[in-house]
Formats: sequence, C-alpha cells, structure tokens
Amino acid sequence: MKTTIVASRSPVTVIGGGQPGPNDLNEALQLAPMCVAVDGGANLARDAGVEIAALVGDFDSVTPETLSQIPPARQFKLAEQETTDFDKALRSVAAPLIVAVGFSGGRVDHQLAALSFSGAASAPALPAHRRRAGDFPRAAPA
Repeated sequence: MKTTIVASRSPVTVIGGGQPGPNDLNEALQLAPMCVAVDGGANLARDAGVEIAALVGDFDSVTPETLSQIPPARQFKLAEQETTDFDKALRSVAAPLIVAVGFSGGRVDHQLAALSFSGAASAPALPAHRRRAGDFPRAAPA
C-alpha cells in the first residue's frame, strides 16, 4: 500500500544508513535537493548538516540524538517488518525522480532489495553506488 508522506514536483534524494561515498550525498542533493532520510540515514544526513524533510522507517537504526534534532512532525515511524526501509521510503515519496544513496555496503540482502524495489517504484529510482571517485551516476528526470 502506498501512503504518500512527501510529495515533490522536483527530484528527491533518499538516504539510507549504508555506506555512501564521501561526496555521494552532496552530489545527489545537486540532482535532487530535498532529502528524505530512511532510518539510520538520518544519522548520516545530520552529520553532513543536511536538512531532513522527512524521516521514514522503523527507527531501529536512528540514534536518539538524531531523533531529538528532527521535529516530530517530520518523523514517520512505519513499524511493520515485512518490508525494508528502502521499500517504505519508495512507497512514501511521490516525486518525478528519486536518487537513492546509502543503500549499498553492509547487508547484501538489503542491497539486492534496493535494486529490486527501485525497478518497481512508481517513479524512476536511481540507486547510486559509487565504486571509485568520480563515477557518481548522472541522470535527468524522464
């Protein structure tokens, strides 16, 4: 079931708690300036000084310190455990393009799920995975 939490006419960056490259978030924000954090991705966004438009997920990886810095009106706890936080984020964001960072590294099952869900998303979703400096994907909305 899709419940829109964030609606934007512009591309949106979605950040997860994985292992983005050092400049991935900044480069994603150049393409998609609004940031939606997914669970532990809020910690990374906060550490980078990025304003979080919304936090979605089951909140099992976001620190209490980070939660205290996000207004409650921007926190959307989706406690069900049948889907990944990335799937929850894609179902929660309505945008012409979603640029996803922080969904690689860590658990392989989560990486595969991110790739799988990005193909099934209602909007084009670009999972950004940097293998080396300078190879951040470039894309324009369709």
